[in-house]
This record gives sequence, C-alpha cells and structure tokens, in this order.
Amino acid sequence: MNSGDDNGFRASLMRVAKRSARRIFSGNEIPKGPFSVYFETERVNASHSAAGGMTLLEVAMARDIDLDHLCGGYAKCGSCRVEILEGPDNLSSQSGHEQMVLGASKVANGDRLACQAKILGPVAIRVPKYF
Repeated sequence: MNSGDDNGFRASLMRVAKRSARRIFSGNEIPKGPFSVYFETERVNASHSAAGGMTLLEVAMARDIDLDHLCGGYAKCGSCRVEILEGPDNLSSQSGHEQMVLGASKVANGDRLACQAKILGPVAIRVPKYF
C-alpha cells in the first residue's frame, strides 16, 4: 500500500470514529489517539492504529481481521466476544445490555463485545476460537 492509500485509509478511520463517538460521548471526553490495538487471533497476531471512540469491531473490520458479528454489531448475539489481554481500563464501560448478552461468567472474566467496546487508549485483545 502506498502512502496515499494509507492516508486515505486513516481519514476513513477517523470519519468512522467521529461518527461512532458522537453517539456515546460528548465534548472533550473522546481521546483522539491514535492508539495501538493488538489483535491475537487463530491466524493473525498484529497491532493496528485506531482513533479514539472506534469500537474494536470497527477496527477489526477496517483491517480485515476475522471477527464474527452475526447480528451486524448491535449487541444481540455475542458472536463478537473478545478476551481483553491488556488495557481493560482503556475501553468504554460495559452497559447492562452488554453484560446481559455476555453472561455473568464472561463478564467476570473481563470479556467484552467488540461491537460495544470503544477504544479510549491502547489495548490488546484475543479473539477466541470457539464460543
């Protein structure tokens, strides 16, 4: 990818992040980033840059990381569940709905729904093999 393509990709990420962030945060609460997001999957282990306010799912989709989201990212199915390896405090707070979809044991483990977890700082996640 040449630098022109990379600049276009970054601009696209920023537009998505701003759109997403406006739905949840207001004013100066959104950290801008970019922040490092490390994905550990069955096939790929890689770090990517992400703007503050983007969801983990948005970053995964933008970088072609295989992360199920059967309900389309509306926190209805739990198929985008991820394990947080580092930086759990660098994600937005869980809603009661997210906790309900995950269930008590997954919440206790610190798991998150990638469609709901907004990036507020550097984070490392693992995409589990099975649900």
